[in-house]
This record gives sequence, structure tokens and C-alpha cells, in this order.
Amino acid sequence: MSQIVSTNTLTALGDGAESGNEIFLYKKDGSLFIIDNTGPTEQWANFSKSN
Repeated sequence: MSQIVSTNTLTALGDGAESGNEIFLYKKDGSLFIIDNTGPTEQWANFSKSN
């Protein structure tokens, strides 16, 4: 778990996910993701950075 850190950022409207989810960073490859456990199973959504 030391490879996963919080970005101290939450999803917002227009991000393609429910707003207010915490965004995490996987340090090994730089990927960003959220964990959504509002449904019957836990789902991970990956994001990519854009400029």
C-alpha cells in the first residue's frame, strides 16, 4: 500500500465519475484512479492526465 497515495483531490462534475470521490496515485506507474464502492462490487476507474 505504500505505492498508493492520495492526491488530496476529489472528482468533480464532468470527470466521468460520481463527484466527490477521492483520487489516488499509484506511484509505480503514475496512474490515477478512484475506488467506487457504491454498487454491488468495488470498481476501480482509471484516469489519464490531460493538459
